[in-house]
Amino acid sequence: MGVIVIRCPKSGEEISTGIEIEPEGLLRLPPVTSETVCPLCGEVHAWRPRQARVAELPIEKICVARAAMAKSGNDSPDESTPLEGA
Repeated sequence: MGVIVIRCPKSGEEISTGIEIEPEGLLRLPPVTSETVCPLCGEVHAWRPRQARVAELPIEKICVARAAMAKSGNDSPDESTPLEGA
C-alpha cells in the first residue's frame, strides 16, 4: 500500500494527498479533478490521477496526513472532498 502524491507547483516538492491506495488502484481512478491543501505553500492544488503517483511513504508522514485530515474534519478517503497532504 502506498499514498497518492502530487507535486507542489510552487516548491516543486512532492506532497502527500493523504489518500492510501494500492499502486494499481491509481490506474483505475476516474479522470476527475481532485484538490489537496498543500502543507508547503498553503494553497489548494487541483490534480488528476495522471499527474499523481503512488509512493511508499514513511509511517511518520502518513500519520501527519491522517492528523491533518482529522483536524479538517475530513476523515474518509472515499469522500468527494479532497484530503489535506502531509
